[in-house]
Amino acid sequence: MQTILSNKEYRNIEFGMVLFESSELSKCEFHECKFIHCDFSDSKITESIFENCIFDNSNLSNVKLRNTRLTDCKFRSSKLLGVDFELLRSELGIKLDCKSSDLSYCNFTKVDISGSNFLKCKIEEADFTLSKARKCSFKESNLLKTIFYKTDIRDSDFTSAINYIFNPNDNICKGATFSEPEVLNLLLPFGIKTEG
Repeated sequence: MQTILSNKEYRNIEFGMVLFESSELSKCEFHECKFIHCDFSDSKITESIFENCIFDNSNLSNVKLRNTRLTDCKFRSSKLLGVDFELLRSELGIKLDCKSSDLSYCNFTKVDISGSNFLKCKIEEADFTLSKARKCSFKESNLLKTIFYKTDIRDSDFTSAINYIFNPNDNICKGATFSEPEVLNLLLPFGIKTEG
């Protein structure tokens, strides 16, 4: 059975069904690694680097990523529930590429995620307060009860996204793209009613 140890560097390794639930890992580097059906839920990962890695059908729910860097990582059909991205090393921003993944209850407060892609994702009750999310794609994602407040979503794509409700006056929205009928939700904070 594959194991992952602290203070190690891993390159071009495919990890399959590694169970790292509720464990601790520190000072590791993962470069161009692939994690398939791995479980990192409730674990603590500190002072580590994930660069050009792919997480496929993996569980990272409630993982604590303190002083850790994610660079050009992809998440496919994975769970990232409750991840606090504010804990990451993000001086240069975090660029996520997520598809068909669950990022509900995540915290992106004050984090620069510009250029990230969230395609067909579930992003319920997440918080993007004061975050920079320019040129992001939220296409076909479910944003039920997700908070956008003082968020920079310039040139972002909400095409076919559903359940988003926020006040455009409280955010920077220039160039953002929305589609009907969901775009009418942006009128709700103003008490405006529409008839179809």
